[in-house]
Amino acid sequence: MSSRVRKKSSRRSLSLDDVVAKAVLLEVRCHELSARFTEHAPPPGDISLRPDFSVDTGTAPPEPGHFVVAARVELTGVVKIASDGEEHEVPIVKAHTLYLLRYGLPDQITLDAELATSFANTTGLFNAWPFLREALHDATRRLGLVPFTLPLLRLGPPAKK
Repeated sequence: MSSRVRKKSSRRSLSLDDVVAKAVLLEVRCHELSARFTEHAPPPGDISLRPDFSVDTGTAPPEPGHFVVAARVELTGVVKIASDGEEHEVPIVKAHTLYLLRYGLPDQITLDAELATSFANTTGLFNAWPFLREALHDATRRLGLVPFTLPLLRLGPPAKK
């Protein structure tokens, strides 16, 4: 009678905490930066903007030993303009910036897409935030506006499935 011994796999699946502990930020690069007035821009002077902004993250397909996080912020500055006896909000400034962050992983580890996305939405965004914030602040200042400062980034616990 032969007996077979099954070896337990020494490889376990990675958790987000594992990736956060093992990842090394290798490079941060501004990939896109744009700021412009729209056709509705008022003449130069004091302009009081109400900023609306959105944040988006994503990842390139992970490869052994590294992965890339993309973090983008879109900003629209609106003013209230009175016409025909009513006030309307009109967008006068549009700006966006996209940063790419390249991370290294030891032992040629490859992340699955879901784990890479979780990392991008938490740690990746947290790492990119100061760069995104400075880029939009400087871009709006260069347009002659009161510089826009992104608020503090507050990450909550991941949503439970």
